[in-house]
Amino acid sequence: MHSGQWWALYGASILIMLLCYGAVTLRQQSLIDGRALRVFDALRRSLITLPSAALTAVIWLLCAPLVLPMVWLSLAWTVAVCEGLGPLQACRRSIALVRGNALTLTGSYLATLAAVLVFVMLVGIFFGVVMSLAGQEGARTGVAVSRVLFAALLSLPVIYVSAMLVSVQRGARG
Repeated sequence: MHSGQWWALYGASILIMLLCYGAVTLRQQSLIDGRALRVFDALRRSLITLPSAALTAVIWLLCAPLVLPMVWLSLAWTVAVCEGLGPLQACRRSIALVRGNALTLTGSYLATLAAVLVFVMLVGIFFGVVMSLAGQEGARTGVAVSRVLFAALLSLPVIYVSAMLVSVQRGARG
C-alpha cells in the first residue's frame, strides 16, 4: 500500500496537470477565436474552472470502459473549461454537441489515438537506442535525461488533442 504522502502527491500532480491542460485548452480557444489571452490569464481562468473540470473528468473516467458514453461525453471537459459550466451541465452540453456527429468524432478520436500511440512508440524506441549505445555508465544519467525529454515530447500530442477538441467544440456549436 502507498502512504498518505504518496496519495497527496499523486492527487496534487493530477490537479496541476488538469490546471495546465485547462490553460492550454483556453489558449487554443483564444487562438481559434483570434483573440489574445496571456498565459497567466489562461492559468487564472483554468484555476477558476478547476473544480468543475476535475469533477467532469471523474465522470468521464467512470464512463471510459463504455465506448458510446465516452464519445458522448468527449467534449464535456472542454466545455467545462471553455464555457465555465458545472459538471452535469457540461455533460449535457457535450451530448448536445456530439449528437449527429458521434461516428465522425469516433473516427477522429481513433485516428488521433493511433497517431499518438505511434508517436510515443517511436520516441520510446529512439530513447531506447540512444541509451543502449550510451552503455551502462551513460544509462544512469541517460534515464534521468530521457524522462525529462520524454515528458517534454509527450506535451506535443497534448497540445494537438487540445486544439482538436476545441475545434470540434467550435465546429459543433456552429
